[in-house]
Amino acid sequence: MYTGFIRTFGKKAITIEDSDKKQYYAIMEDIDYYVKEHLQEPLPHLPVKFIIDMGKIAGVTTIGPRYHAKEVKLDVEF
Repeated sequence: MYTGFIRTFGKKAITIEDSDKKQYYAIMEDIDYYVKEHLQEPLPHLPVKFIIDMGKIAGVTTIGPRYHAKEVKLDVEF
C-alpha cells in the first residue's frame, strides 16, 4: 500500500498527497469510515494508506497525472 496525507476534501472526494508531492484522488465510496469521521475544518494532518488505480486519472498536476486512490484507510497504529 502507498502512504500519504489528505491535502483537501469536499462533499464527494478527497485529494491525497504523498512525500514526492504526487497527488491522488479518492471518491467518498473508496474512503474508510474512520477517515471520513476526521474530515472537518480545520483539516488535521491525516496520514493515510491506499491503493493506486493506475487505470483512472482525475486531472493532471505539474508533477504528473492525479491517479485514483482506492481502499483509503488511516495510517496509524493502535
